[in-house]
Amino acid sequence: MMLKGAPEKIIAMCDKTFRNGQVYDMSKDDRQAIEDINEILAKRGERVLAFAQLELPASKFPLGFKFDLDSEDPSKEPK
Repeated sequence: MMLKGAPEKIIAMCDKTFRNGQVYDMSKDDRQAIEDINEILAKRGERVLAFAQLELPASKFPLGFKFDLDSEDPSKEPK
C-alpha cells in the first residue's frame, strides 16, 4: 500500500524510516528532523508531500481486495 499526503498526516501514521537503503525505527529525533525540514520548505513557499509504503499480507488482502475508503477502518471490505 502506498500513501501520499501532507507530511504531518503521513508521519503520524509511521513508525519506521528509510535511510541509506535501510529501514530503521523512527526516533523522536527523526520525526523532529522531518518536521524541521518541512517547515523550512514551507516557509520558502514550497509544497511538500510525504510518501509512505506498507507491505500488506496477501493472506488478509488478496489481489482485488476492495478497500472501503469512506470507513474509519478502510481495511474492512465494503458491504
